[in-house]
Amino acid sequence: MKSLFRVIFIMSLVVGFMSCKSDDDEPALLGAGEMVQIDGDVIKGLEDATPYVCTNAAEARALLGNAAPLNVDFSKNVIIIVKDTALKGIDDISATVTPSDGEHDVKVTVTLNYTDPVIPWCIGIVAPKTGDNTACLTIDYLL
Repeated sequence: MKSLFRVIFIMSLVVGFMSCKSDDDEPALLGAGEMVQIDGDVIKGLEDATPYVCTNAAEARALLGNAAPLNVDFSKNVIIIVKDTALKGIDDISATVTPSDGEHDVKVTVTLNYTDPVIPWCIGIVAPKTGDNTACLTIDYLL
């Protein structure tokens, strides 16, 4: 019985040490085409249906403060921040970015459900840098 207890104790220690994460670990960089959801009171200051193109970490931080997704390689990419308000509940949000004539064509599709809350939403989409680093936005709501 003591040997069984020792084995279980040692295994729990090993699993415990293996699951420890260092504070020095940084999140993986987001690649072009990846999307992140941005929550919190910081989005209240953003205009609905307006794409904000952040070309560096300072711009993203100025716009969103600590909520800014900074795990982006800004030497190659930009992050496009989009906020809007849904008049129904949200099931899913997807986005695509297509470079076109030096700007980004951003298409966001929001799938709604039949619940009634009015929900503000905000996402960040990573896109490769283009000549002008401007964006043209289309938002489709599907029920």
